[in-house]
Amino acid sequence: MVVADTLFGPVRTRCARARRTGCLRLLRYIAAVSDDMHLDQFRDSLKGLAPATERLTMTIEEQLSAAGEARGIVKGEASGLVKGEARGIVKGEARGIVKGAAEAKAGSVLLVFGARGLHVDEAEQRRIEACVDVEQLDHWLKLAVTVAAVEDIFEG
Repeated sequence: MVVADTLFGPVRTRCARARRTGCLRLLRYIAAVSDDMHLDQFRDSLKGLAPATERLTMTIEEQLSAAGEARGIVKGEASGLVKGEARGIVKGEARGIVKGAAEAKAGSVLLVFGARGLHVDEAEQRRIEACVDVEQLDHWLKLAVTVAAVEDIFEG
């Protein structure tokens, strides 16, 4: 460990003054040529230096594991995004179909009144067109064929 202390004292001083990339290259070189230290001792001696130095001391296994984990996270996020978008599209299409069906039924109710020559005032038309309940619109459509006045569909 005497060699390590002798070697790292000047390195710490140089790293404080050196540009980050130069310091990192120097630390890589030291890690490659230092036979008298184990990885844990080398990591301990790097504490207090730039946080980026920890990345230099990762074992190959740790680097591969971290890279695999990062790829897994990216794949998972991408997969989740695609699935979320697909669900959103399906929900949007379903809402669009229901809304389209309601609009068509409301149009049919108004068409029947028009064919029968019954006047639909603005308030009644807005109420019929605003309805999104397909069952209610079906009910109104059946009544529209037989009622004497437009307002009668809202009572039955």
